[in-house]
Amino acid sequence: MSRYIKFGWILQREGVISRDQLRNILNLQEKHKDKLFGEIASYYFSITEEEIETVFAKHILLPFTKKWFNDELTKKMTLDGLQIEDFVTDIELSISNFARNIIRTSVYKGHENKFVLQSGTVKLKINSTMEKLTLKTNLGRDIILEDIPFELEVPAYKLIPANTQIISEAKLRLKQLSKKQQQEREQDQT
Repeated sequence: MSRYIKFGWILQREGVISRDQLRNILNLQEKHKDKLFGEIASYYFSITEEEIETVFAKHILLPFTKKWFNDELTKKMTLDGLQIEDFVTDIELSISNFARNIIRTSVYKGHENKFVLQSGTVKLKINSTMEKLTLKTNLGRDIILEDIPFELEVPAYKLIPANTQIISEAKLRLKQLSKKQQQEREQDQT
């Protein structure tokens, strides 16, 4: 529930919903566990899906994707004894429109010698594309990767790039850039 409160608070902070609407949505969500926060906001309070998706992309999808890429890139990568965060100064990211796929499950629960069908879990799958991913470096040039399709599962917050080699490609390009800079320094010294 804490993720829903956080998203609700973000919607409130952005002026999309009021404090009373936030409380009401959270109360409704207790009754409708198979509904996502945004679905309830849209259905009961006429908040447009576009407003919800804009806030979701800006405050959840972009930051999560950027953090995921940075975390994956930094795993076990060093150049000339430096950790990657010593020469990648920032990551800039733009994401194209995304498609939502809501997955609901149902379960049978025993009740007085009968099985009753009840709502189970709800999760969201986001399919999108990183249009442009720029690794800002202090190596003299930036590395740009484009058109990287990916899928994000919420609430598990698991990101799966369609091109599983994208992290390896980014690391390789960083190593090549570092090697080229080292060669240029050596030539300048001679």
